[in-house]
Amino acid sequence: MANVVDGNTNWPCTLNGITAANITVTMAGNNGLNAVCTGPARKGTVQDGGNAYPVRLPGNFQGGTLIVTFNR
Repeated sequence: MANVVDGNTNWPCTLNGITAANITVTMAGNNGLNAVCTGPARKGTVQDGGNAYPVRLPGNFQGGTLIVTFNR
């Protein structure tokens, strides 16, 4: 299981894919999805298996799903 780190909060997620430009995750629930897809522009991190990938929040989500894409 991976985490999206937003400030001091870790939101559980599943890492779907990493490219040079984006990281795509599936969020575990609506609270985490809403937290990382709203608010002012800010820095965040996707952590998985001891690796930390810097991302820019908020992320974009596909309507009707819990899949979020972050720009790196």
